[in-house]
Amino acid sequence: MSHFPMYLTAKSNSTPNEGTGAFADEAWWTAEKCEGEGHARNCTGGDGWAAQHEELKQRAKSANPHAGISPAANADLEPIFYEYGVDIYWAGHIHFYNRFDGPIFKGKVISKGTVNPKGTIHSCTGNGGPPSPSKCTCAEAGECTKCIAGPYSYTRFTAFNATDILWEQISNKDNSVVDSWTLHQESHGKFPTPAW
Repeated sequence: MSHFPMYLTAKSNSTPNEGTGAFADEAWWTAEKCEGEGHARNCTGGDGWAAQHEELKQRAKSANPHAGISPAANADLEPIFYEYGVDIYWAGHIHFYNRFDGPIFKGKVISKGTVNPKGTIHSCTGNGGPPSPSKCTCAEAGECTKCIAGPYSYTRFTAFNATDILWEQISNKDNSVVDSWTLHQESHGKFPTPAW
């Protein structure tokens, strides 16, 4: 678990044509800006963050455009996750719920499904807080399974045994289940490192 997600799909309200896809850097910086301003409903990031936005635009033009929300953290953590077989990386910060149907490595969903995945599955569960200043979107990324901005919700995580866990996203409003999935992992330990 961590506060900051490594991967998510989002679109920044301040720059609606940028920051789309599995590495929504613009949305990350917008959330940072709005968090500092107390999460005003009309916050869009905007002024004061131009330098970070410009840095992200330059990175997107580099040889590795999918460097992640925090390239240094991704470069340090992802090899550890694969070396020690970390099944799920669970974070918040961005105020919506977002998950991928399969493990991710260096910005790519390497396989679909949650039955014996050969890598770490990423999920962001931050929509228990104020409205997000970023738009929740899956359609353009193509690799996102679910993105929910509302209703506000929380995660219920049930470990049944050594092989199966149930993840349920529960509505704050009426306790209904807005998303549910199971991770089944029969072989714990090191994941094979993808070849790219």
